[in-house]
Amino acid sequence: MLIRGREPLVVEAGEHDAWELVNRTQKQPPSSGWLIPQPAHSALSGELAGHLSPEHFPGLSEPVRRCVALHDTGWSPFDAQQIADVRERAATQPISFVSEKPAVFLKAWTHSIDAVERICPEGGYMVSRHFDSLGQEPESSQSESDRHKIESFHAQEHARQSRLELASGKSHDELEALLQANRFCDLLSLFFCANIELCVGAAAVFTQRAIATEPYRITQSNRAWSFGEYTPLRERAELSFSGVSFGAGAKGGAWFHVAVV
Repeated sequence: MLIRGREPLVVEAGEHDAWELVNRTQKQPPSSGWLIPQPAHSALSGELAGHLSPEHFPGLSEPVRRCVALHDTGWSPFDAQQIADVRERAATQPISFVSEKPAVFLKAWTHSIDAVERICPEGGYMVSRHFDSLGQEPESSQSESDRHKIESFHAQEHARQSRLELASGKSHDELEALLQANRFCDLLSLFFCANIELCVGAAAVFTQRAIATEPYRITQSNRAWSFGEYTPLRERAELSFSGVSFGAGAKGGAWFHVAVV
């Protein structure tokens, strides 16, 4: 679950790592706002993938874009349960995906990879590498049982990646380019969902790139977002996503709209 606060995180002038901004919104979750299910966020990632320029992110076939859109589908039962709990007990504080324990996120990741692998091998490789490479809590904060589960997950996915790389018929570099596309779309979607507001002179930096030599920098003006001339998008993007309200003043669902020029 991604938690969108009722008030935005206001970011002052300067360059800021996009993931650090998203992480800041999730580490101290608000008492009210909207719950954005991970599958909804990943559907937005898939929309973004459809707007990427092939000159920046090559190889994004229609099946691969579907894999991007479904890369978090394994979170569905866990997010559905959280929404049910919040509706049943209004005082329940939801848990962000960044704070979930291995018993939850390892199952969500594995089910997500299983699902996209059935679409195409390159998509399965891409999503397996995506989750396999994510940073985790310091080992000192994990129990011996959790460390064993995480090690088993990595071993399982390394074997899967070897099998899928061969089945895809693509080179290692081509597959790694797809991984960077998924990473970029995933973070950009999280960034939009998290309710972040950039002041004049502020830019969020995205280091995920397949071919480009420089990171991407996004700014905000008059409710629109822009990468400027150095943009990974092939066209203007008009996007939307939905969330379920929680906490004080909760009034059901809401739609949010994003324009990237």
